[in-house]
Amino acid sequence: MSPEPRAGCGPPVFGYDPAVAPRDPVRVEKLVPGGDGFLRRPDGEPLLVPGALPGDLVSIASEQRKAGVARALSWELVSASPDRVKPVCEVYSECGGCDLMALGSEAQARAKLGLFQDALERVGRVEPDRLPTSLTRAGSEFGYRNRLRLQITPDGHVGFFRKQSHELVEPRRCHVAAPEIEQALTTLRKLARGAPGAITQFAFVEIRRSDAGTSFYFALRDGVAWVPVEAQALLRKLRREHAVATSADSDAELERFQLDERVYLYAAPGAFSQVNWAVNRALVARVVELALASGAREFLDLYCGSGNFSLPLMAAGVPGVGVESNRAAVAAAARAAREQSLSGRFVVDDAIRYASARERDTKSFDLVLVDPPRAGVKAGLGAMARICGRALCVVGCDPVTFARDLRGFLDAGFELRHLEGFDMFPQTHHLEALAWLERAA
Repeated sequence: MSPEPRAGCGPPVFGYDPAVAPRDPVRVEKLVPGGDGFLRRPDGEPLLVPGALPGDLVSIASEQRKAGVARALSWELVSASPDRVKPVCEVYSECGGCDLMALGSEAQARAKLGLFQDALERVGRVEPDRLPTSLTRAGSEFGYRNRLRLQITPDGHVGFFRKQSHELVEPRRCHVAAPEIEQALTTLRKLARGAPGAITQFAFVEIRRSDAGTSFYFALRDGVAWVPVEAQALLRKLRREHAVATSADSDAELERFQLDERVYLYAAPGAFSQVNWAVNRALVARVVELALASGAREFLDLYCGSGNFSLPLMAAGVPGVGVESNRAAVAAAARAAREQSLSGRFVVDDAIRYASARERDTKSFDLVLVDPPRAGVKAGLGAMARICGRALCVVGCDPVTFARDLRGFLDAGFELRHLEGFDMFPQTHHLEALAWLERAA
């Protein structure tokens, strides 16, 4: 358990140990990828300070050096940044999910933009005059999440894990979740209290708001193949007002999400979907705009999921192929395309394997979209570049791997045409990135 912060020093601090004498205070300069505060000591040595915010004046009590990087283990907040605000969440310092909630709105945008620019310049080697100068924002900064995953402990508590631990935090409410999700969580907790032991059969629950309403997806614990009898009554009560599915269901009803005025997509319960629909719409609209402006005639969408980009491109008159390894996501995308009479097809396959196979049969695509998981596409980058005939769109949620992949594609003979960051996750250091590249003439 971390020591308590020193009384009277303002906002909570990270691991402050009153038994250790702090050093002379130093000002935190910025955030770096991963969300840590960054400063340089008077001698120029860099130091990462987890939990500190730009503008904070801190004294370091203890630190750790690993792989040549110094990181503070405990520190005291001497003077708070002028951009600090009082977090609206009562468990802000415990949960760690919304790590920038103590920064004002504009200060958050500046800090996240700086983090993005740092990754692009340092890892992607993007020229300073090509760096984005703002983040695209849309919708509300609170109540924006249409999907929330909560952990369930063996003693029946429902909440979030603390950062880098399996200790549970149980907030009375989650301020970034949509109101409908908060109401559904309240209902779940009330029913669970009335049936002790029922909810403990599950490892986690995901609550999602779709066009049809609010739904629950329960994941059974490892080694359990069906819903135990003691949990079935709980699910029946929830089904009176909500759609409910479990990891034991093989034919759960798909959830519908309206992407824009022209097209919708489906997502299987428990499958990935973007959490911020307002910002996702802005991201999708930008991809379609760039594709049409480039004159794209056919696309290949690698890691297509349930068709977040494929379906709107098809609706805009650009046919193509979506590739995704998740069978449920491919089935959902194919159903949405079929119902809306959209021209294109979806394939169940690994993105890297598919790209490599197309390279062998010399098939190229006018436009290739790449929206990989957080780890990026390093292993398949060469094949993806070689099957791209003209335009390449790269999307990513991790600034460092995004910048690394961007540099790889630039080195493979592409030129950068458009670069943009999207504030998909307000109150956190996370963001979504987009790069549009075209083959060098």
